[in-house]
Amino acid sequence: MNSTATSTGSSKYRKIAVASDEAFCFYYPQNISFLEEMGFEPVYFSPIRDERVPEGADAILLGGGYPELYLDELSRNTSMLASVRDAIDSGIPSLAECGGFMYLHRTIESKEGKSYEMAGVIDGRCRYAGHLVNFGYTEVVGYACNGNIDAREEYSARSSFATGMKGHEFHYYESTNEGADLLMRKASTGKEYRSMHAGEDHLWGFAHFYYPSAKDGIMRFFGQA
Repeated sequence: MNSTATSTGSSKYRKIAVASDEAFCFYYPQNISFLEEMGFEPVYFSPIRDERVPEGADAILLGGGYPELYLDELSRNTSMLASVRDAIDSGIPSLAECGGFMYLHRTIESKEGKSYEMAGVIDGRCRYAGHLVNFGYTEVVGYACNGNIDAREEYSARSSFATGMKGHEFHYYESTNEGADLLMRKASTGKEYRSMHAGEDHLWGFAHFYYPSAKDGIMRFFGQA
């Protein structure tokens, strides 16, 4: 999907549906302020209690939090799961971070190993690892070039809108389908690794990002010139 703005500078996408309740409660306040300053309108909804993604939403943001503590409530809200799935299938931009990323999986397992159905956008399951996984600050280098992380000349030719965006990972769950579309670099060690599901209309993964660190890319992603 092309998220191009009009020649007047107005955005094709204006309303961003933002998941916000006990299960999805981790957002950098600076990120929300940044989106508002760029002309976007956050419209909040609860994946636990509401039936559908807000009507007229032009993009969807599923932030971090603690879905693992509300697995029964989330899985029983089948109308919301279907609504999120339909919204993403429609091609509107979707950004899912950590807990929001977990919510998009087919299932999440509790610490006790019981499996709960989730949105099923990502064909995989999340399970408790029992320890911090891939902890630390990270930065997007670019697309992973079909797995060839040495082909650096290809990064500039196929640069991700998220290139240069900084963030951090702090999670005890792991995914059987973490994604490998982006090349990431750990700030503490310089280690590079493949992660994330990324494309023109989606960015899903465990990292919590700081949007102003890739201002132009985020504006382009959500449709703002």
